[in-house]
Amino acid sequence: MTPSAILLLGSWFAMVAAQMPNGSDMTAFALAYWDVLRWAVMVSAVLILISSIDDLLIDIAYWTGLLAKLGTVWVRPPRQKWLDQEPEKRIAIMVPAWQEADVIASMVANTNNTFDYAQYDIFVGVYANDAETRREVEKVRQRFPNVHRAEVPHDGPTSKADCLNWIVQNILLHEERTGETFDAFLMHDAEDVVHPYGLKTVNWFVDEAAMIQMPVLSMDRKWNKLVACHYMDEFAEFHTKDLPVRSALAGMTPSAGVATGFHRLAMMALVKEKNGQPFNTDSLTEDYDVAHRLSALGYPSMFVRYHARVPRQRKAWFREGTVDVMRRELVATKEFFPDSMTTSVRQKARWMLGISIMGWVQLGWFGGLVNRYYLFRDRKALFTAPVGLFGYLIVLQVLGVLLLEWVWPSFMDLPPVIEKRWVWMVVGFNLIFLINRILHRAWFTGINHGLKHVPLTPVRIVTSNLISFGAFWRATRQYLGHLITGRPIAWDKTQHAYPSLSELQQGGGRLGDTLRFWNHVSEPDLAAALEAQKADYRPLGLLLLDLASVDDDHLAEAFAERGETYATIFDPFQIDRHVLNMLTAEEAARYGAVPLRMNGSSLDVALAEPLPPAIRAELERRLACPGVRSVRFMFAPISDIAFAIRFAWEPDPFTGVRAQLAQMRQAGTLDASREAMLWRSVRAGYARLGDILVRTGRISHEDLQRALATSRTEGRSLGETLIRMQKVTPAEIDTALKDQRSAGWLTEKLAEALLAPTTDPRFEQTSVAIATLGASGLVTGSVWAQTPPSGAAADPAAYEDATEAYAAYEAGDPATAAVAARRAVAAVPDNLEWRLLLVDALLALREPAEALAVLQPVRDTWDHRVQGRRAEAARLTGDLDQAAEAYGMASALAPTAESRAYLARSQVQVLVEAGQDRKAREALVAAYQSGVLPGDAPLDFAYAAVSAGEDRLAVEGFAEADRRQPLSGNQALDAAYAARRAGRDAQAITWLEQGARTLPSEQLTPQRRHEIGRELQALEHRFGGTATLSTGPGVSADTLLSTSGGDVTQVGGEVWARVGGDNNGRPVQVFARAYETLDADTGPVGGDSTQGWVGVRWKPLTETNLVVEASRLIAIGDAARNDTMLRAAWSGDVGGDIRYDRDSWPAAHLYVDVARLLGDEQTYAVAEGSIGWTWVASQSRRDLVTVGAGIQVDYDSLRSPDMAVAAGPRVAWRHWMGGDDLRAPGRYLDLSVGYYVPIGDSPRDDGIVAALTFGF
Repeated sequence: MTPSAILLLGSWFAMVAAQMPNGSDMTAFALAYWDVLRWAVMVSAVLILISSIDDLLIDIAYWTGLLAKLGTVWVRPPRQKWLDQEPEKRIAIMVPAWQEADVIASMVANTNNTFDYAQYDIFVGVYANDAETRREVEKVRQRFPNVHRAEVPHDGPTSKADCLNWIVQNILLHEERTGETFDAFLMHDAEDVVHPYGLKTVNWFVDEAAMIQMPVLSMDRKWNKLVACHYMDEFAEFHTKDLPVRSALAGMTPSAGVATGFHRLAMMALVKEKNGQPFNTDSLTEDYDVAHRLSALGYPSMFVRYHARVPRQRKAWFREGTVDVMRRELVATKEFFPDSMTTSVRQKARWMLGISIMGWVQLGWFGGLVNRYYLFRDRKALFTAPVGLFGYLIVLQVLGVLLLEWVWPSFMDLPPVIEKRWVWMVVGFNLIFLINRILHRAWFTGINHGLKHVPLTPVRIVTSNLISFGAFWRATRQYLGHLITGRPIAWDKTQHAYPSLSELQQGGGRLGDTLRFWNHVSEPDLAAALEAQKADYRPLGLLLLDLASVDDDHLAEAFAERGETYATIFDPFQIDRHVLNMLTAEEAARYGAVPLRMNGSSLDVALAEPLPPAIRAELERRLACPGVRSVRFMFAPISDIAFAIRFAWEPDPFTGVRAQLAQMRQAGTLDASREAMLWRSVRAGYARLGDILVRTGRISHEDLQRALATSRTEGRSLGETLIRMQKVTPAEIDTALKDQRSAGWLTEKLAEALLAPTTDPRFEQTSVAIATLGASGLVTGSVWAQTPPSGAAADPAAYEDATEAYAAYEAGDPATAAVAARRAVAAVPDNLEWRLLLVDALLALREPAEALAVLQPVRDTWDHRVQGRRAEAARLTGDLDQAAEAYGMASALAPTAESRAYLARSQVQVLVEAGQDRKAREALVAAYQSGVLPGDAPLDFAYAAVSAGEDRLAVEGFAEADRRQPLSGNQALDAAYAARRAGRDAQAITWLEQGARTLPSEQLTPQRRHEIGRELQALEHRFGGTATLSTGPGVSADTLLSTSGGDVTQVGGEVWARVGGDNNGRPVQVFARAYETLDADTGPVGGDSTQGWVGVRWKPLTETNLVVEASRLIAIGDAARNDTMLRAAWSGDVGGDIRYDRDSWPAAHLYVDVARLLGDEQTYAVAEGSIGWTWVASQSRRDLVTVGAGIQVDYDSLRSPDMAVAAGPRVAWRHWMGGDDLRAPGRYLDLSVGYYVPIGDSPRDDGIVAALTFGF
């Protein structure tokens, strides 16, 4: 380093050191911060006290009501036998479902098995683009005839309210088709665990109130799961204390969204009120909204806490096993709530946004004093959530300082954090209230969930407060984003979980219970099997198969459910020979097991039935070999196991049939799926040798088990062992094997079937073959198949793997498809079709990361199928950059114009999701200029352009779509908003009118009509003005000029004209104004005071009401002045316009105005704020009265003192004029009167401030 550089560096360090704060500066800063902290303690303590007193009132009401109830004999719940004897009403259960494939089948099955009720149907709302949920719903529909799929006729997700509305429409259509009507409607979610007496409770109480809400509680969670367990605390207290008190005091109970029953009259009233849309799609918490709407319609609601005795099982006290008991339980719905902090914050943010914020905005304050008080309680989280966190931060800082003073006494001499006696009293009260809150929370948790969850209650209260603050922060950001951008608030769905069958049954459960749970066996068949089992023991599953009461694939599913593993089907000829030979055929027969595949170092083994632990351990030891670190057992249909035992270890006995099938594949008359279907049909119903001997009565099940044990010990086959034990003769074994059907017999029948004549040259021959096999008695069971894409059999073994994969994928078993496709791809890596099949299976399994890995060797392949799948997988992993790149490549490679356009639109959408708006616009423009877009779907192109912010191109797309078919409803309105943003005012006006006239009546509410009319009025407002008469002390916000601090009466007005168009809410205006002082305590009045202006102003921001102005002051009177003024003004307004959706609402207004006179070098500033409540004062709704309080601040740089502040009550009346059936009123007459008192040393008098304004 050179000397000059060293000198320069030293000078720089010296300068920095000189600027650094010294010790006195740090001390002053610490003292100032400590003062702020002391004030924060006082403010937080007062706010916490207010909330605590509110909670105390509810506590007092609860215990008072409880004591009163205990002291009377007249108010008692109905006896349980009365509920049992009450005639059953028909009840429709509504379950909205979006991406609920993981839980919906279990929920519906459990609901059907739990309710002690007959007259009900379940309607599950599903979306067209949610294939996995639809498949699960179809599965349970086949098993339960009272389950119906309620179609939502558009893609999801939309909102829970929209899904519920379509469920209601499906229910009404079902009533029309069947001629049956439902007396009540019950709302549930896809994760709900219902109570046996839930429907009987609805059946009894729904006549007493139009809507009833039953308790909702959390499922019991592990004690150390703080996030999950805090829901137990909150719901236990809320649904035991708060809601019952609210129901008793207010006569209205908000719906919890689940376990909510509606009387038919109430539901039909909601349907009628909203023209077929009973639930409010504009609300994120439609459940909370619907109760208030019912209350406004005059329908009462009620919270119902009812206890019933139900049969349960518990562990025996003095012996092993369980005993049946009758347990008194609260009739409540339970569910799993989120157990992660992030998910919990998201869920509670949606609740806070819907109830506290949107509830305030959409519902306002209505009803009597009690109802308004509860509305306050619903919304007080908006201040308690941040105050709670600030309280924690304050306590931590104070404790930190006290600890530092204790460790370092001479650190700093700080005054006490609390000096005032009243603050100590408030803190003391808050401590008492905190102890009261902890005791109440612990009490309600204990009585609902047991004593083991009580000790950590205080810790979970802290957890709850932290989650509430996170929810408050997220909800506030979402709402402010909505206000600034105008974008609708999206529904933030919570992923759900459902208890396993063992959790529902509070133990392992019995096989019969599992089969009944899924309705795989009827109650009479199960009873008959159990009775037969008493006479001659045979395991229940095998006995049900012997009696043909259950299918073996359903039995495998039941075994898997109880063992918490998987069920699978398999073709034994597709198993790798090395894996298969890990067992011999004799060992496979003895264990009822077949090795299937290697997954890394884990071996998958299919079992026919559960094995005793000792035999299972023995099998694991037998399978232990190099390369196998673990064994995963799963269950397969016994027919697949039996078929494998008979043929898999022999040389392929079906070579002739396979050759014929290969010819059919080459000829195109057979595909992989149908070939798999054919072989599964052959295997279905195949039985093991021992099972055949038992079924024909030649041996007993006990004989079979002894023979199997002996064969395992001696290493002989089962047939040889039975002959040596003299249980059967060789002839009987031969007869049984003949019944089991030989390979020759199967080959002959297959060949005959495949030669059967057909009329369809492609696939009908396979169906005829299966039908022929069925007539021969060869094929049993149901068959599933659809046609997958065909592929070339480059390698026979790999082709068989691909065949299995195609069949499994089309059968809805992507897990098996993925395993088989992996083998096929491993054998023939260059087969692109099979690689893409594997990717499809992985994407269906929601394994996009592995899908990307599979695509890695071909990621640069110029094939639109590869790039399209790479884009989808990358999008699911969150790698939006790669997704955008791949969508771009796929679009360039796609063979058709339609697919190129679709992929280009997807690329734009991904870039928007990634927040890369500039790149999204560039991609959209490039695709447009190259002719890829708009494609043959101009409307889709228009919406892609809107998302990318290219409104000019969006208007072209909307216009083209409009030419093809006139836009209507929301499409026309979306087009209008895009046209306005693009500066196409005339087109925007046309589409606004078109949209308003064609919007469905259920969506064109009076409020929506008014909002559209306001948009029209703003676009057409090309000139206007105001005329004002004002009086009172202070300065006028219109003129920024005054003569004194005393009373001033002024009159004046302004006219303006817009230059050009609306420019998306950023107009430029020229104006002229003049004001005259009519009377003043001092200074010029009359004509001498007349001041004129001419100038230009501009509103530069669309969403923010900021105006900048340049004007020339013109002296009209002798005392006026000539000067140049630069001015900026900002205003914000809430609740100032007409409302049609409520009769009163909160209102607030803030106005800030700053001006600089260049000639006199004088600065003026005015700030006015008001807050109050607005009421509709006329039937036409054009008269509004607002009562509240206001504050005025004015500043004059040449005045001493330069600042004046005054505040006081005010009342305002506004009458709106003009407008028509489409346009909102544009003229108004405004009268405001207030009494303002100066604050501090303000240079102004107190007195009445009044203004009369006419605007047009």
